[in-house]
Formats: sequence, structure tokens, C-alpha cells
Amino acid sequence: MLSSRGRPINRFTRPCHALAERSGFSAWRARGVSDHANQDRRSTIEIVRVFTRHHERYGSPRLASRRGSTLAGPVSRRRVARLMADAGLRAKAVRGYRAKAAVHQRYARHPNLLWKTTVTTTNQVWVG
Repeated sequence: MLSSRGRPINRFTRPCHALAERSGFSAWRARGVSDHANQDRRSTIEIVRVFTRHHERYGSPRLASRRGSTLAGPVSRRRVARLMADAGLRAKAVRGYRAKAAVHQRYARHPNLLWKTTVTTTNQVWVG
């Protein structure tokens, strides 16, 4: 469908101009950084500081519970997780237990002599 000027009619043209005016766009561009973004920036700096001080072992739950007192206001675990992901931080996993082979070699030098003896009465073998 064409208008009287020969241009195609777009039914969304008028509502879009009403919603986003040039003055609103200019005001948006001229606006400074929001308070939330400033708090995110300060929180990220604090998170990185605490994270590196504790050898990259603290995850978002521990950082969130710890940071409530160190920063301006409490911050949720999810927000800390988001800020950590944005900063590229990931906590190291706790290493699992692994038995040491040297322990078995240490005890292998001293055989258990009690296994070779036969006990018939009390007070025959003393173990210390």
C-alpha cells in the first residue's frame, strides 16, 4: 500500500516515533553511568581483591556471605556469581583425598611378629 506521496505505508512508523523521540535518545546518551553499574564496578573490585587474597578458593556463596559487611549494603549470591563470571573468576575445586604410597612402604619394613606366635594363656604376649 502506498501513501499519497508514493512511499510505502508502514503501520509501525508513527507509534515508534511517539515512543522514542530524539530528545529522549540524546538524554539517554548524555546520561552518566547508573548507580547500579557503579555498585557493580565497586563490588567487582572488592570480589577480585578477596578472591585473590584467598588463593582463588572462595566461590560465590562464601564471597556473598563474607562481603555483606565489607561493602556498601548486602549483595546476593546470584549477583556475586554474575560479577565473578563477568570478571572471568572461577573458584578452584577442593582436591579429593589420595592415599600416599609411602605409608605402606614405611610399615612394610616392620613385619607383624604377633601373627607368627600362638597364644595359649593370658599374659604371654605384651603389645606396646
